[in-house]
Amino acid sequence: MRPSIGRVIGAFWVSEEKWLAAGLFAICVSITLGAVYVAVWANQAGGNLVDVLVQRDWQAVLPVLLLNFALALTSPLLMILNLAVRQVLELRWRTWLTRNYVERWTQQNRYLELERDGTLTNADQRIAQDIAELVDITLTNVLNFIYMIVSAVSFGAVLWGLSGELSFSIAGAAIVIPGYLLFAALAYTAGHLAVVHWAGKSLVGLNNHKQTVEADFRFLGMRLRENAEQIAFYRGGEIERGRLLAAFARVRSNWTAIIKRTSKMMFVRDGYSETFSLLPLLLAIPRYMSGDISLGDVARIQGGLGGPGNGAFGAMTATLSLFVQAYPAYTRWLALINRLRDFSWAMNKLDARSRTIELHAGENHLVCSNLDLRKPSGEALLQMPLLQIEAGQRWVIKGASGRGKSTLLRAIAGLWPYGSGTIATPEKWKVTFVPQRSYVPTGPLKAALCYPGQPQAVSDERCRQALLDCHLDKYAVDLNQEAVWQRKLSGGEQQRLALARLLIHRPDLVFLDEATSALDGETERAIYATLLTQLATSAIVSVTHRTALDSLHSHVLDLDTVSQPSSPEPQR
Repeated sequence: MRPSIGRVIGAFWVSEEKWLAAGLFAICVSITLGAVYVAVWANQAGGNLVDVLVQRDWQAVLPVLLLNFALALTSPLLMILNLAVRQVLELRWRTWLTRNYVERWTQQNRYLELERDGTLTNADQRIAQDIAELVDITLTNVLNFIYMIVSAVSFGAVLWGLSGELSFSIAGAAIVIPGYLLFAALAYTAGHLAVVHWAGKSLVGLNNHKQTVEADFRFLGMRLRENAEQIAFYRGGEIERGRLLAAFARVRSNWTAIIKRTSKMMFVRDGYSETFSLLPLLLAIPRYMSGDISLGDVARIQGGLGGPGNGAFGAMTATLSLFVQAYPAYTRWLALINRLRDFSWAMNKLDARSRTIELHAGENHLVCSNLDLRKPSGEALLQMPLLQIEAGQRWVIKGASGRGKSTLLRAIAGLWPYGSGTIATPEKWKVTFVPQRSYVPTGPLKAALCYPGQPQAVSDERCRQALLDCHLDKYAVDLNQEAVWQRKLSGGEQQRLALARLLIHRPDLVFLDEATSALDGETERAIYATLLTQLATSAIVSVTHRTALDSLHSHVLDLDTVSQPSSPEPQR
């Protein structure tokens, strides 16, 4: 099941960062309490200013004015300080969550299995964007909630003191309501929250769907950039334009629904506020006309009659209405937390999946026994009773397309969980798989050549020699040049760069899966000869459709002649 909201939110607060996080949070809370104290003080000072003006008390005007001025300066300073401390805490929380999710995502090939299974979309967006927004909204809302509680109690006490008793009679029965201004503020806020929830409750699902359609649209654009040349060769611009516009149509439809629902919610929210904007003044008039309170007290209740202090009624309802004002943010927060919960759940399900292909540490050779490889649907793909590869041997794997050549390599690499059997690889062996299209990272060419190792661990001379041996002479002087090498290098050059990595790392076991398909026959044979010479003690296993390389290999595994797969059986 999905992890709870508390588990996703609380992980940081019980981590190694907990004491610093608690300290920063305590500072934010202290500043929040100070801001409430200043607001209550400003409310009283504003009322006093009105009273001294009404009384034309010139001697009292200056000190009251100075006090109001000082309070007016203090309030924004506290807000700035609170924002700075909160952002430091927010950065540390986001950093911790990002590291946690990145580590889990990149461990044990989870990133591959999630993409292959299609169980989760846009994992990168959930890490890069959703975490940042979640942390920001969570801290903002929690601190606002604390402010709301303290401010509600403080201004509630002010309203209670200014209310006195409201006395009236109905059908001859005398009714007395103490603190009626406070109860009126509570009733006003409850009505406000109810109508806003009614108007905006569907925003949760719409905001969740927004993340999906936006990411899908962005992904199509990214794929167009990555495969620009191939698409141009196919004259596929019109098709891609149609796909992009269709994806954007889903974005537009979602945005239209959000705009309509948000407009409705804001109309209801603000219309309610404006309709009852004079309510505190109307409630205060009877007390003022009877002489129970001064005009300054009316200003403290209603606000806006002088001084920096907000009216107590407005402050009370505004505080309680933080729930109302934050409703769109809450719907967004709920969508974000659910996306991260789904992310964690998807990775947890991968960890809980039973792996029926057992991977063990072997002795001095690779042994695959009783392999029964299947497709994700459970359909049988390949059965192999026994395969044993010794150090220094050269194997070539043959077979018709779709017979399972690449799948066999994935299973040996631990990247194919579907099926059963046992694979034992010597614990001390370094194993490298070179696919038809290798990953070439952006940055200095030396870093791309030494990938996944550290470039500083390899001398420039050794790197240049590896480039020369793999017919990449013209790039030997560009080791420190930074570029998007995946785009700058042709398909054949990318394959030669991947083969040059083998000369850098010198693994004990090499799997080449159509790794020279983009090379001409002469270059292919020359580089193979170099690999066989320089990696004399390494076992090399090649998957290829070409027969020209057969003579360079000592053993042949023909998948068309091994045991035929059994009848389809559902995967369990």
